[in-house]
Formats: sequence, structure tokens, C-alpha cells
Amino acid sequence: MNRIEGVKKFRKKPVVIEATQFSYIDGIDGKKTIKFAESIGLSRNKGYSKLWEIETLEGWHIVSNGDWIITGVKGEKYPCKPDIFETTYEPAHQLFEPRPDEGIFCPYCGDYGFDKEGLKYHLTNYCEAYRGTKDV
Repeated sequence: MNRIEGVKKFRKKPVVIEATQFSYIDGIDGKKTIKFAESIGLSRNKGYSKLWEIETLEGWHIVSNGDWIITGVKGEKYPCKPDIFETTYEPAHQLFEPRPDEGIFCPYCGDYGFDKEGLKYHLTNYCEAYRGTKDV
């Protein structure tokens, strides 16, 4: 039996993302759907106008009704199927809840291990992501 050397396990860093779930508000061709789709960065597929798509770092991806449009940590956008989204993400407000083994998460940069006072200090003095928001 062969083993691949150097294969290791990794865990995603806890970061906060923005996401919007795409839906046909008034049908695939409805004015409200079109306005909503364009507001979150979608456009019509040039070859088949019944498809919505979004430009990602890897090229154009088709977006289906119910897909989540995620804005990543560097402003990039990409679609995510609802089942994958539900498995991978949780509402950011839940990150404020202390976890016995990890402390409180910073919802802006994903650092963790804070108590309530430590999080306030972190936001005020260290968190670059927080300073770039309108919450400051």
C-alpha cells in the first residue's frame, strides 16, 4: 500500500464573510429578479439568456435559484450551493458566544480566544478588518 508523503490535515481559519442568497423574486425574467441579480454582481449568460452567472477568480460560474453569493475576505465573489453553505457557515452573531475551548471569535478578522474585554481591546487596538468597516 502506497502512502503519499507530506499529506496533512488542515482546518479552515474562522473568518467572517458576507453572503446573499439569490432567488427569483418574481420569476427568472421578472424586473425585481433582474434588479436584485445585478445588485449582487450577477449577469446574464451571453450564450443562453435564461442563465445567471457571476465572474469569479476562476472564471465565470453559473448561479442557480437558491445559491448563495459569497464575498470572500479579499472582496472576491463566488457562488455556493445551499447545502454546502449550510454545512460550512453559521451566522456571525453566533461567533460572539464563548466556546469553552476557544473563547470568543472576532467577527471581523476571525481571531479567537478572547473574553469580552479582550475582544473590545482587540477591536480598538489591533483588528485591521474592523477599522475598515462602517462599524467603527
